[in-house]
Amino acid sequence: MIGNSPASSVQRLLFRMIGAYKSADQASDSGDFVQNIHLSRTIAEQLREAAAEGAAGAPHGLEEFLEAVSRTTRKGQTPEDRELLGLADWAHRLYEDCKGCEKRSVAPKVEESSTIAAE
Repeated sequence: MIGNSPASSVQRLLFRMIGAYKSADQASDSGDFVQNIHLSRTIAEQLREAAAEGAAGAPHGLEEFLEAVSRTTRKGQTPEDRELLGLADWAHRLYEDCKGCEKRSVAPKVEESSTIAAE
């Protein structure tokens, strides 16, 4: 289950990005994938904002991924562009990494005892 921490917001948005890419791939056969590409741009901007809010919870490599998304969508991203850059796979890896970020951020803290037992 995805919580409400900054890391979980990033994870949720990455999940949506993967879905947008899958939908774009399915729609590419008919040539009508523009809506999904626009959605990926919107999600990328939301990811940038979520990462800025809780940078410590963002998976390593997110900023580079967002730059790659920005470069490809600037000129009109196609499914082939995404495939060549591996953006869908990259988004999936970041999503999996983010699961680890979420687990680390909610792990219980172990408090050290300040008392020393007398021998």
